[in-house]
Amino acid sequence: MKTELTRMLGIKHPIIQAGMGPFSNNHLAAAAANAGVLGLHSTSGIGFGAVGGIHEHFVKTAGADMEDDHPTIL
Repeated sequence: MKTELTRMLGIKHPIIQAGMGPFSNNHLAAAAANAGVLGLHSTSGIGFGAVGGIHEHFVKTAGADMEDDHPTIL
């Protein structure tokens, strides 16, 4: 199904897997994204110390600029 939303987000299906507190994690978000929908990761339960690792992972997987600060990317 092609809609303005699917084109804007670059997804196959207009479905969003929402963050669900501590139950959705990177594995669920990745599986959703690999299925062609928008997968989201909940930050519930993630401490501030995890921000650096999330930033580094996003830079590697999304091609972001490592020089961008965390708030810009995240």
